[in-house]
Amino acid sequence: MQIVIVGDYQLENTPLKMTENAMEDIRNTESDLVVVMGDYGKNAELGDPDTIFRCKKLLDLTESFIRPLLGNHDFHKEIGENILPHGTMEKAMRKAFEIDDTFFVYEHKEFRLFGISLDSWSAEPPLSVNECFVSDERFGWIVRKIEERPGIPIVMLTHAPIMGCGLRTVPGVHIRATNAYMDQSTDPMRWIALTEHPEIILWLSAHYHLGHHHPDSLVERKGVVYAHTGVHGNVTRDGSRQSRILHIEDDRIILRTLDHENRSIQDKPDWEASLSDMYLKRKEICPRVLHPNMPDWLESFEPLGAGGRKSLPNGHVLLSTRDNYLWEADPQWAVVLGTLHYQDEKIIDYCVSGDVVWRAFGQTISAVNIWNPWRFTRERFIPNHHEEKIQLQRQVNKLEPIAAGGVRVFLEDGFLNVNCPERLK
Repeated sequence: MQIVIVGDYQLENTPLKMTENAMEDIRNTESDLVVVMGDYGKNAELGDPDTIFRCKKLLDLTESFIRPLLGNHDFHKEIGENILPHGTMEKAMRKAFEIDDTFFVYEHKEFRLFGISLDSWSAEPPLSVNECFVSDERFGWIVRKIEERPGIPIVMLTHAPIMGCGLRTVPGVHIRATNAYMDQSTDPMRWIALTEHPEIILWLSAHYHLGHHHPDSLVERKGVVYAHTGVHGNVTRDGSRQSRILHIEDDRIILRTLDHENRSIQDKPDWEASLSDMYLKRKEICPRVLHPNMPDWLESFEPLGAGGRKSLPNGHVLLSTRDNYLWEADPQWAVVLGTLHYQDEKIIDYCVSGDVVWRAFGQTISAVNIWNPWRFTRERFIPNHHEEKIQLQRQVNKLEPIAAGGVRVFLEDGFLNVNCPERLK
């Protein structure tokens, strides 16, 4: 069986001819199935059910059987703006493609293919309007389906990767927005726990609009191979326009790149293996869910900015970078979770005082509680109502923690002590 995996189907700044050529490239592979990983249409059309029908006409040019997934941008008007009733995009997708569900499992003797779509969600206001969200009900369905055929290798397809997989990210876009991973703002750890099932051997995702040539576009962790899928059009972030081709025959699984720039399949496979060997390898790795051993991972962020690196009571660390982010990272899983500062102004200093992080920029100091899920700054210049900002009349030079979550602020001509605001305690 041969499957083409098409990354985010965003069409912004993409000439019609470019998309038509890409669909012709896919048609020429004569594949059995095409899976589209979500996010349909131009920017102004994202989340519009009519866009699904327009994109269906373009995808029909592949003359292939299409299974579409929904991406995070397809829910813009259900989650972020609440213009459409929940379930609108799912209904549109089912009608346009004549399918029963956007979540699916294809069963074969040698392997199983899981297509994991995304869900609308009713949290108001949502932590992230672009969350790659799967409901508890759907996640329970995934677990039950995995357990139906023990010992049969599984290929997983999701719009975004899972936390801890090690794939290259785009920190200033997705991690800053806290939607880099599946369920990042709600329950990302359950996806890591899912890999305890030894049947999962390959996990393909999209979401980042990056090519396949980066060293961390395809990685292996605890016996699972994770691979990113690029885009066919001009929404690429690195100039590459690529799709993936998955070929499975008997016991052999091969992953290749379909290059839409050269309009050909690259000669050298991206990865190949024996299905049975991969499963046996996974069975022997116990526990399969374990923190990666990456002792030098934090050093990859150097050189650091003002305040450097500091530990947090929740086991995470803060990293001030010279491009004026204040990243919170989990060193055990080697993942960045979000930023407490998004280039508002240059960071002068920051400190950790109990459960409160204070930072200084210009003549402003700001505080946030590290246990608050709203602590991250997701959009530039949009107020974070869960942090406390204090405007001073003088330039701040340095911060030091004092008792009970307070801070000592060093100014040009002395210092002042600021107590922890009541709502942050």
